[in-house]
Amino acid sequence: MQLADFVKDTNPETYAALTNETTQAEGATQVPRSTQRPMPIAANVLDTSNFIFNTKVMTLMFPLPQSAATITVPIRDRGQKAGFKLKPIHDLKFTIVGYPTGRILSTIAKKMSDHQFDSFVWQIEQLIRQTNWNWQVAADKAGNAQYWELSRAYLEEVNSPDGKGKYTRENRRGSIIALIDLPGLEGFYCELEKLVSKAANKSTTLPRPATYITLMVKGANQDGIGISSPDELETYKVKRW
Repeated sequence: MQLADFVKDTNPETYAALTNETTQAEGATQVPRSTQRPMPIAANVLDTSNFIFNTKVMTLMFPLPQSAATITVPIRDRGQKAGFKLKPIHDLKFTIVGYPTGRILSTIAKKMSDHQFDSFVWQIEQLIRQTNWNWQVAADKAGNAQYWELSRAYLEEVNSPDGKGKYTRENRRGSIIALIDLPGLEGFYCELEKLVSKAANKSTTLPRPATYITLMVKGANQDGIGISSPDELETYKVKRW
């Protein structure tokens, strides 16, 4: 059974909200599906016993809970028709600390003794566990969930057809994302900055990540297009879904 069918059979109200298949009163005007917006998905909480903290590059991610698999329902069918591929549920992750911030943490960590580093990692893990990681798909003022298509061009060197050299070509990647509200993120970063500033013996400001999750992809790279900041996210937005 497909996920949409399962949700439709077991919880019709949730299915209707997610797919905008609302029952119309007799004689009422039905809004065309192409102009409808996905309704918001209920809030969830990330599991603090199940996070991915890579201490080599100092990045932090949370896997999407299995219970939140319906996040893909509003855009899945249209996305596939547009040539996007749905990412497997086990590949859907929230990036809390990305590479830009991870590089700052790594630079500081390299100056620590083994004991200092272990203590530093332990303090960060405690902070992760103490943070309230409530989340939900971000909604606009009208209460509609925000799904966006992103597109980004990368330049890559490839061998020329005659095999006598190389040339540069454009490799365009696309993705469909859900913007995410994480109310506890700012508090987490404020506390993390205190830990980092103490470890570095100087005031340190950490860049905040763009809060989204990649659901569908298009192009050679199946991870997404690589967004490291809210400004980049705005730059590569193509259209609202």
